[in-house]
Amino acid sequence: MSKVSPKRCLILSKKGNVKYHEFQYEIGDCLIFGSETKGLPESFFKDFQSIKIPMSSPHVRSLNLSTSVGIVLYHVLISLRLL
Repeated sequence: MSKVSPKRCLILSKKGNVKYHEFQYEIGDCLIFGSETKGLPESFFKDFQSIKIPMSSPHVRSLNLSTSVGIVLYHVLISLRLL
């Protein structure tokens, strides 16, 4: 298997600063998702662009990790015309 060299690494977090559907994705982007319980280390927020899935209610803490991955990955594939 060949080594992967992403153009950009993007992190998905509820603390992200850009809504996932407003971000301009490119071929070669790498998406990084944290664990459901701990999220991502704070140091990632200094090193990588962060994106988020907006929540419709302040009472919703977060989405299931697999649901979040599905939402964002599907959007990325559609926006890059890969589906």
